[in-house]
Formats: sequence, structure tokens, C-alpha cells
Amino acid sequence: MFNNRKETLVKPFEIGDSAIDGLFGGMLAGFVMEIYLTMSGLLSDLQLSDALTRISPIQGPRPVSGVLLHFAVSGIYGILFGLVFSWVMQRQTRRHWGWIAGTAYGALLLLMAVVFILPNNDSAIGEIPLIHLTVAHLLYGLILGLSIKR
Repeated sequence: MFNNRKETLVKPFEIGDSAIDGLFGGMLAGFVMEIYLTMSGLLSDLQLSDALTRISPIQGPRPVSGVLLHFAVSGIYGILFGLVFSWVMQRQTRRHWGWIAGTAYGALLLLMAVVFILPNNDSAIGEIPLIHLTVAHLLYGLILGLSIKR
């Protein structure tokens, strides 16, 4: 009479839901990343405006512009992660892979930044010590991966 077998429903890949999940996850993860980088700057005796300016992916913006620009970039990278992760995991019933995939994605973004972006860019991000960039990117990936729900 009672069926002890667990049945799972696999939700089909929906591009809009995946993009929105990635956008919000990326923005949340970017916010955590910005807090970490700002605090690390303040603890190394930088002024608040200098710590915020270091976060900007381009050279010379005002502190608030830099933070907002980094926030936008975090959202875009989150959308990309949300789309790829949801597409790959559409047949997977277990969602515990999110934090692993997210952390790996954060490490990949760090590698791209260190190898390709920072050497060809005069932004203040290059002044952030590598240990702090590493922790910030791994935090970004972890939070992003944990926030993906679909």
C-alpha cells in the first residue's frame, strides 16, 4: 500500500530561472567578496576610500563607482555560472555539488584574473596582496555555489 521508494522530480533546465539564480547569487557573492577585500584593506591601514577604490576592475573611478562596477561584474559572472551549472546539473538529483563547483569556479576566475586581466590592466586590484585575492575569489565561488538553488 505504501511505497517506501523515494521518487524525485527532475526539473527541466530553464534558462531564465538559471540566469536569475546566477545573477542574485553572483551579486550576493560579490557583496561578500567586497566586504572581505574592504576589511582586509582597512586592516592594512588603508583609508576607506582607498580600500573601496582598490576593488574596481578599472583604473581611477570614484570609490562608490568602483564598488558598483565590481558588483555588476560579480552579477554577470554569476549569470554565467548559473547557466552552465544548471545546464550541467539538470539531470542530477543531488544539489550538494554547488559549493564544490562554485569554489572551483572562483579559483578559475582568480586564475583568469592573475594570468590575463591584471597583467594587461592598470587597475588598483593589482595592489591587493595575492593571498587576499585568493581568499576573496574562493569566498565568491563558495557563496555563489551555495546560493544556486535550481
